[in-house]
This record gives sequence, structure tokens and C-alpha cells, in this order.
Amino acid sequence: MDEYKVYYLRRQPSHARLDIGDTSEYKALRKSLNCSSFKWFLDNVAYEMADAYPSPSANLVWGEMRNEQFNESCADTLGSNFGRAIGVSGCHNQGGNQLFRLNVEGEWSSNEHCAISEGVSVVSR
Repeated sequence: MDEYKVYYLRRQPSHARLDIGDTSEYKALRKSLNCSSFKWFLDNVAYEMADAYPSPSANLVWGEMRNEQFNESCADTLGSNFGRAIGVSGCHNQGGNQLFRLNVEGEWSSNEHCAISEGVSVVSR
């Protein structure tokens, strides 16, 4: 994905820690086949993507959200879909449903879900 890797890692920051191994063979194959860049694909094939899915803003912080008073309780999406309340469960230190991001624009999110206040609950949209 060339220079777009940074945008993927903004949405999935914990994946930056994953060892994907040696990619030199894949890069050599792409070069030998004279493949176009991902930018070319977005500009010429999937040109509507930038409007429908704008690049995410940089993360200010990311990780688990723990309650200071009850340190073993973390915010958790509980695997729920859009429109469902964010819950609380025991911290498991594995990211996933408990990995949240706050970006430089002040948006709070987890995966593709933005969290918003809705009455007395915080729900994902």
C-alpha cells in the first residue's frame, strides 16, 4: 500500500508491532510486473474512495481506557455494532474491543466506529 500504510496504522495502531516478515520478494515481483502504485489505483480505479472514506487524522493517543479508581475496568465495545453503547469489562491487555484512539481532531474511536455521546450513554457510530 506504499505511502498509505500510515493511514491503515492510524486505524489499527497495534498492528505496527506485528512482524510481517521479509517482503522483498513481493516488492521485487511488483517491480518485475511493472505494477502501478496504490495511489495510482485510488486515482484511476477507485477515485470515489477519497470522498467516501477520507484519510483519518493522526492519533493523539491510543490504547486501553482504564478507570483510575477501578484500574482493572476498561472501556470495551463488547463486540457490538454501530449504534450500541460502549460498555465496561475487565482489562485483558490484548487491544481488540478495548483499543481506543483519540485523534488530533478530538474524535474518539475504535476500529471503524466513532464514539459519540447520546444521552447518558456513549455509542459507536
